[in-house]
Formats: sequence, structure tokens, C-alpha cells
Amino acid sequence: MSPCLNRRLKRWFRRWFRRWFKRPSGESRLFHGLYTAAAVAGILLATFGVIEGHAPGGETFGSAEVARVDDARITLRRYREVLSDMATDSREPLDAAGRAFALERLIDEELLILRARELGLDQRVQGIRKAMSSAVIAQIVAEAMSEVPSDDALRDLYRSDRAFFLPPTRYRVRWFRLPGLGDRDETQAKRIRARLEGGDFADVRRVGELPHEPLPASTLATYLGDSLTGMLQALEPGTYSAPVWVRGGWHILELSERVEPGAPDFAELAPAVRTEYLRRRSDRALVEYLDWLRARADVRINHELAGLDRP
Repeated sequence: MSPCLNRRLKRWFRRWFRRWFKRPSGESRLFHGLYTAAAVAGILLATFGVIEGHAPGGETFGSAEVARVDDARITLRRYREVLSDMATDSREPLDAAGRAFALERLIDEELLILRARELGLDQRVQGIRKAMSSAVIAQIVAEAMSEVPSDDALRDLYRSDRAFFLPPTRYRVRWFRLPGLGDRDETQAKRIRARLEGGDFADVRRVGELPHEPLPASTLATYLGDSLTGMLQALEPGTYSAPVWVRGGWHILELSERVEPGAPDFAELAPAVRTEYLRRRSDRALVEYLDWLRARADVRINHELAGLDRP
């Protein structure tokens, strides 16, 4: 190995080592290193293929197995990933010494992972448990998202749930506040509403927060709140809502205009339909996978301790 390459590999290893053993406040250097190792273990084990579980006993290596540490295998894929990273960092081709250096670091990593599991960190440290479960979910979702849906499947989804893909209805609104009334003055508020219908705006003050253009209900809710927005959606154009007491005052809404969306052609919405198809496929895949895991596991619940009724 050339001196220049050797120096670069050592710098790479020092960064690798500091990344694993950088000590945060209040933690020992060893514990944090093992904590990180266990997190990596969870991710690698959960994503099926970086460390591919347990190899059978004996000295015979599998076709994609570069090394074995106890029963855990270091795969050719992982080895090549590290070689690629090191070659990129060193900007020189790796010779045999560089490849041996990379393999030794992978073995070190695996030793730390095994020790972390011996210490039970994957059972005791919440961050590691979350990393492991998140990695499994990511794998399931990735597999579902890799599916290429047929045109017929996308059209079926569009036909069965057309309203989901249509643009939202938009509303043009005028918003009035009734100043000078208390929460018990509902009768007076109703009289003012009746005068509003006759065109008398003397006793109201228009709230100027709303834009003039029609807005979807989700946007209106950021101005009006959920209760006023829900009331608005039930109105017919040109009508007023009943007075409602919110935010310390009486309010009345007028629906000036409702703009219903048109029905675009499937071709216009095909990308959105495909995205939604894959999202729903991922949701189903996760539910099916969890059902499979439950079916193969012995799950028991202490209903009394959990404070639950027995089914």
C-alpha cells in the first residue's frame, strides 16, 4: 500500500472510529459506542440483507459471504459498499492491503454489534428499538412502492374513489362580527342576522382577514377555525349562517359563492392516482405483514395488569 493511500485510509478509519465512539455528555465512551453499534445492528438485521442472520456451523462460506463472526455473516454486498466508500474517499484504487483494512473494520463493527446484543441494549434502549422497527417498516414500504401498477388497476382506483382525486370545492365568504354583544345576547344577534338578510349592515363589522378569492375548506379553517368552517360548508350560496359565539364574540358568515370542481380526465390525474395507489398498497402491505407476524408469534396479554377487559 502506498504511503499516501495508507495515510488516507487511516484518516478514514479515524473518522469512522470517532463517529462510533464520540462521547456525548453524561455517557461513557464504551456505552455510546455499543449503543450506536446496537442501533446499526437493528437497522441491518431489519432490512434483510446487510447481515443476513445466522450461518450454519462449519467453515464453508456461502457464495455471498466474505467473513463470519460467530454465527453472523458479513456479506459481499456490505463489503463492496465499504470498499466503494473508501475508494471514493482516498481517490485511489484500493490494493490488497486496503481491502484487508476494510474487512477488519467490518469485523470490528460486527464484534461491537454482537457485544451490544449480549448486553441487551436492543431490549433496554428505546432509541435502538425504534430504529429497528422503523427499518423493518421502511423495508416493507420500499418493497410495496417498487410495484409497477397496471393502467387497469389505476383506472379502477380512479373510478372507485373519484371524489378523492377531484380538486376541492372552493368558497367565497364574507365574515361579520357583531360588536357590543355578550354571550347571553343570542336573541339580539338573531335580530341582526335578520336585518343582514334585508341588506342592513349597520350593526355588524366585517372581518377583513379573509382573501377575496374562493378558498378550499382546509385553507378557510386556518382563518375561521373548524366550527365556523363546518357551518359554512352547509350553507347555500347567498345565505347567512346562524349567529355563533366563538372567540369571545358573535359571528355570522355569508357564503357568497361556491365553486364546484370540474371532473378532469384520467390522463391529467394519472400521476396522482399512481402515487395514491402505491401509498394505499404500502398501507395494506404493512397491515398484512403485521398480521403475519402476529400469527407466527405467541402473543399473550395480561388483561388485568393492563387494565383491559378480556375479549
